[in-house]
Amino acid sequence: MIDIHRAGLLTTVQDLGRTGMRAFGVAGGGAVDPLACAVANRLVGNPLNAATLEITMGACVLRFTSATLVSLTGADCHADLGGTPVWSWWRFPVSRGQTLTLRPSRVGMRTYLAVAGGIDVPETLGSRSTDLAAGFGGFAGRALRDGDRIAIAHPGAAARHAAPLGVRPPLWLSDPLVQRVRVLPGPEYDDFTAAAQKHFWENPWQVTPNSNRMGYRLSGPEPLARKKNRSQDLLSHGVLPGVIQVPPSGQPIILLAEEGEEERIIRGLELGINDYLIRPVDQQELTARLRTQVRRKRYNDQLRASVTQTIEMAVTDGLTGLHNRRYLDSHLQTLFDRAVARRRPLSVMITDLDRFKVINDTHGHDGGDQVLREFARRLRKNVRGIDLACRYGGEEFVVVMPDTEGAVAEKVAERVRAEIASQPFVIGTQTVEVTVSVGVSCVLKGLDSVAALMKRADLALYEAKSGGRNRVVAKAA
Repeated sequence: MIDIHRAGLLTTVQDLGRTGMRAFGVAGGGAVDPLACAVANRLVGNPLNAATLEITMGACVLRFTSATLVSLTGADCHADLGGTPVWSWWRFPVSRGQTLTLRPSRVGMRTYLAVAGGIDVPETLGSRSTDLAAGFGGFAGRALRDGDRIAIAHPGAAARHAAPLGVRPPLWLSDPLVQRVRVLPGPEYDDFTAAAQKHFWENPWQVTPNSNRMGYRLSGPEPLARKKNRSQDLLSHGVLPGVIQVPPSGQPIILLAEEGEEERIIRGLELGINDYLIRPVDQQELTARLRTQVRRKRYNDQLRASVTQTIEMAVTDGLTGLHNRRYLDSHLQTLFDRAVARRRPLSVMITDLDRFKVINDTHGHDGGDQVLREFARRLRKNVRGIDLACRYGGEEFVVVMPDTEGAVAEKVAERVRAEIASQPFVIGTQTVEVTVSVGVSCVLKGLDSVAALMKRADLALYEAKSGGRNRVVAKAA
């Protein structure tokens, strides 16, 4: 076992990664420096793809609970074993209870520690590598923490007694501050200006502290400029480690082992997120995306307001503010079916303003409109919020009253009639006496229908008009 006394900045279990899984949306992952990982395994006699510890920027303290053979490759962290210095790119035996201390690396970022037999963690999708973005593989799908205990395979006797052995580091480590990297032009290479292309090839680039396992963020004397902004018409396509991407900031990014959170992003987009950012966040990219989202939000608000207004206009009477005939026709059947299914009462009253044509002829249509608006106000005042009040057409209005017996509906109708007749209506500087006739019907037990319900209310209204107006008539059958 290995006890993690100090996990450092970022220490994970890594091997050479997952192969053949990209078609299923699974990133290859694995060691950022696969050569250092493979050499570390070769030094202790492991298969090249055995699991190792990838230690970022050193500052890590490990204690071994059993004797084994260990190797260190990659960045030199000036390690010591129980106080005795050990070299990078070497293997050395470790006794039970010894502590290995790695200090912050001065050059390079990642150190690889291999133990004879390999780090013993479950294999997931053909690899023991930790996928931090997806949260699986390695040690519980996460980075190591202080106090963790990692299992290691039991090494053979030959491994435990092997003599120290080292290899010469790669040639590029002879001058670690300046590296030459071979690059081939990509599909969008011609999108950049000739000056940007020359600048890319001839100037040095520095890896910034914003880099991570997903990619090296580079910084140069000046950003790479495109001939035109193609952010809106660039097609999405698959990318692999080693691809150089240029975000809106113009500072290149070299993609490394992890390809990001594609599955999580796709899941989020399906759930309704509008956009996403990948850390570390580029300031110019953040600003551009925020502006886009603000514009989209304003447009959506305008569109939603327009749609809401259109819907309201389609189901609302513009003069009185009550629902219109269209809304009544689409909802009355639902209220009727619900009342029948629940065996609950439902009543309807139809009102008609008496001698309304005389009001129009005397005071004009503007005066008639004022009367209709005031009638709607008084009608709404005398019915419940759950009642459906609608302008049926012209001077006729309908009120649908759920959970209301016929006798109660008749009292409501009488209250409305009295309210209308009690106070004259104001038209400009004049007043006019207005009365209303009301017909009431309720749902009958047995065979009944919306058409029959409305027909009975209409007949009751006709009877009220014929009987002298300013009356309420209820039809039970």
